[in-house]
Amino acid sequence: MSESPQSPPGPAGPPAPMPWGAWGSPRPLPPEVRGLLGQFLGLPPDPVPAVPEDQVILAPSRLAAPALAGLRQAAGQDGVHTGRAERLRHAGGKSTTDLLRGRAADAGSAPDAVVTPASHEDVLAILAAAEQHRIAETSRDAFQERLRQSGYGDITTEIAQAGPFYYAEEYHQQYLEKNPWGYCGLGGTGVSCPAGIGASSAAATPRQAAPATASSS
Repeated sequence: MSESPQSPPGPAGPPAPMPWGAWGSPRPLPPEVRGLLGQFLGLPPDPVPAVPEDQVILAPSRLAAPALAGLRQAAGQDGVHTGRAERLRHAGGKSTTDLLRGRAADAGSAPDAVVTPASHEDVLAILAAAEQHRIAETSRDAFQERLRQSGYGDITTEIAQAGPFYYAEEYHQQYLEKNPWGYCGLGGTGVSCPAGIGASSAAATPRQAAPATASSS
């Protein structure tokens, strides 16, 4: 198992392991700031401690042995991580909602594996393995169940082989950079996928972690 992700070096010395449900290394609020928050927002005088990491409930990985072997063949033995620390640290982003889930010890969206491709070729091989073992379809089915529990209908997005890719018109590119006060009208569902968010990399940066989804067992 690889080492836990590290927070950026600070002025006090070497970096400490990054908490799974927080941003960076936690630091206590100055007394005057906490006093103002208590006065205007009703913040209790004593901070509520976070749930210790070893007490967070994390479901076992649902990746079947053939799917896990396929991912390891694609990304290498050192490129697929199923350890507790890695899965917890990829259970969400750092948005307010994600951080609140972390404080509540909610690891329901933790991926079943974390895949760290080292090259563009690794990414292609991982996607091929995910297709072969129907990982995306299992992820969709798990998310569908969560949606139904929250009163939503069926997922209508098709899962299919990727065809030719065409960029949108120029005026659509970098929309928020051109329109700083622009917004996306899609508000989301507020429902998290219990199987992660896909076995692919967000960029071609070597060893950038990308959660894998669950496959059928």
